[in-house]
Amino acid sequence: MQPATVALSQIAHGLDLQAGDEVLITDQEHSGAQGGGDLRAKRYGIVVKKIPLAIPANDAEASVKSFAASKASPPPSRRARGPLKREL
Repeated sequence: MQPATVALSQIAHGLDLQAGDEVLITDQEHSGAQGGGDLRAKRYGIVVKKIPLAIPANDAEASVKSFAASKASPPPSRRARGPLKREL
């Protein structure tokens, strides 16, 4: 069994993202989820936006409002698509 960090990295690198695409994460992400996005930002120019959540994040509505207040760019016409890329 692979650790969570490996799985999250595989997901991050399997998405079809290009320079300027935005990825929203929270300030409570597992380090593996954050690291994959940060690396792709450095290498490929994607934009990682970290959304702050209340601690503890017990209010789902407040969490959704945090994402809405992030002023993320409108979704582009091109979206991430296709199956995850697999390297064996």
